[in-house]
Amino acid sequence: MSFSAQEGAILHRYHEKTRVAGGAVAGYLLRVAALGGDPASVEAALESLAGKGLLQRTEAGDRYLLTEEGAEVVGKRAFG
Repeated sequence: MSFSAQEGAILHRYHEKTRVAGGAVAGYLLRVAALGGDPASVEAALESLAGKGLLQRTEAGDRYLLTEEGAEVVGKRAFG
């Protein structure tokens, strides 16, 4: 699976946060606001990652959580 630079940056952010928490696990949440950057490109990258099955948007829409497949990718650092 290939990733854009923005998608890789988002997955790297999940890696940084989950590493501190003891490792990537499904269900780990990040707020959209915590990702910084250009809101339009961040949102597009998040939607793309959700379309690839790596992230899932919460009902509130302000956070994304790692899926099982996303946790595998982040845990293996297979994003860039």
